[in-house]
Amino acid sequence: MTSPEQVYTGPRLPDDTTPPTMSRLRWSAILVIGVPAVLLAVYLCFIAAGQYVSEARFGLRVGSQAQEAGAGSQSHPMAGAAGMTTELFVDSFAVVDYVQSRQIVQELDKTLDLRKMWSRPLLDFWYGMDPDATREGLWRQWKRMVDVQFDISTGAIILKVRAFSPEDSLTLAQAILDASEKLVNRMSAKSRQDGVRFAANEVAEAEKRLVEARLGVQSLRERTGVQDPFKEAEANLALAAKLRGDIAMEATQLEALRSGGLSGGPAYERVRARHEALKRQLADLTNHQISAGEGKNALSGLLREYEAAETQRQFAEAFYTGALKALEDARALASRQVLYTVVAAQPQLADETLYPRRIVDTALGVLALFILWIVGVLVTYAIKDHA
Repeated sequence: MTSPEQVYTGPRLPDDTTPPTMSRLRWSAILVIGVPAVLLAVYLCFIAAGQYVSEARFGLRVGSQAQEAGAGSQSHPMAGAAGMTTELFVDSFAVVDYVQSRQIVQELDKTLDLRKMWSRPLLDFWYGMDPDATREGLWRQWKRMVDVQFDISTGAIILKVRAFSPEDSLTLAQAILDASEKLVNRMSAKSRQDGVRFAANEVAEAEKRLVEARLGVQSLRERTGVQDPFKEAEANLALAAKLRGDIAMEATQLEALRSGGLSGGPAYERVRARHEALKRQLADLTNHQISAGEGKNALSGLLREYEAAETQRQFAEAFYTGALKALEDARALASRQVLYTVVAAQPQLADETLYPRRIVDTALGVLALFILWIVGVLVTYAIKDHA
C-alpha cells in the first residue's frame, strides 16, 4: 500500500496575521482618538448652539476741573498728572472686578432673567445651562459667557458678551455698560462727598486751632495787663532815650555849677537831686522792664511769650485761610462730574455666530487627542523596557 502522493506547494509564506502589539496600538488609537474625535465633531457640528458676540470698548476719564485740582495739589504738575493716572487705573480695575463679581450677576438677573437667556438651547449640554440653576451655577455661566479685560497701554476696558441670540448679546452688553456707568457715578459721587467732608473737617480743625491761639494771646494780655508788648517796648525805649537826654542835661548843669564855684547851696542840691532821680528812674526802667531779668514785669520775657503766642496765632490764621480755600474748591468740584465713562465702541447687533468654531475646535481637539495618545504609548513602552 503506497502512501498518498504529497504535492509540493512551494515555500511557506508568513501568516497574514497582525502582531498583538500592532492590534493593541490600533485599538488604543481608536479608543483614545477616534471615538472622542467623532463625539466632539458630532457635538460641535450638530448639537452646540451658535453663540453671538457683542463687543464694547470704554474707559474712564476725569473732568478738567478734577485734573487741575489733582495737579495743583502736588508740588509739581507732572506729579499731579501721575497721581490722577494712577487713580484712573485703580478705578478701571475696580470696574473690571465689578463686572466679574457676583453682585452684577444678581443685579442684572432681576431685570434680564439670565437663566432664561442662557438656557434656551436645550440640547447644548455644555454651553447651555439649567433654567433652575443655583446662584453659583449662574455665576459660573457668567464667567464663561462674559469676558472683560483692561488694556493698560490704552486704558480701555474691553467687554465681550456671548449669548445664543444676537438680541440677547446686545441687550446684555448694553446692560453691563449701564451698570458700569452707575458704578462709576457712585464712585464719583462718593469721591466728591469724601472731598467735601475732609475739607470741612480741616476747616473745623483749623477754626479750633485759631480759637485756641487767639485765646492764648488774650490770656497773656489779661495776665500781664499789656495789650501790645511791642508798642510797650517802643514806648519804653523812647522813654529811656528821653531819660538819658535829661540825665545828660542835668549832668551838664551840675558841671556848670561846679565850674562856677557853686558846689553847694539850694540851687546845686535841686539840680543834683533831679539828676539822681532821673538816674534811679532809668535804672528802674532798665532793670525791671528792658533787661533780661526774671521778674514778672520784665519786658524781655513778656516779649518772648507774646512773640510765641502771636506766631501761633498767625500760623493758625494762615492754616484757617487755606482750609477755607480748600473747602471752597472741594464744593466747586463737587458740583461737577469728577469721574465719568467714555464709550469708544458701542456694542453692535451681531449678524453671524462666532462660537463655537466648529472646524477649528474639532481640529484642535483631534490634535490634542493625538498628542495624548502618543504620550500614552511612549510612557507604556518606557515602562515595559524598564520592567
